[in-house]
Amino acid sequence: MIVNIIITDDAKCFAVRYGSVITIGFCGIGCVPIHVPAGEFIEPEEPDLYEKLEIDGITIYYPRGSVIGESGLRIELFTSGSAARLEVNGLYRGGVGGYPTG
Repeated sequence: MIVNIIITDDAKCFAVRYGSVITIGFCGIGCVPIHVPAGEFIEPEEPDLYEKLEIDGITIYYPRGSVIGESGLRIELFTSGSAARLEVNGLYRGGVGGYPTG
């Protein structure tokens, strides 16, 4: 399967600094049954539960059963002061309510 993956240059630099690994999971938003993808610069605790891709020397893990949207996967780094986080777009949970609607 060929997947369009974009990792911004600043996200790549951060990933290299922290071991060249990005693991994507899904986070709930309060009590709302919506789960958004979020990335961390760590290896997964249970790698068998993840698909593994490599691009530009960066290893990306994302949950098995999730769906990459038609436009692909985009990983960006956002910073605010001394804090940094990854924003992931284009990855959806599989199953009821997890697929993109538009």
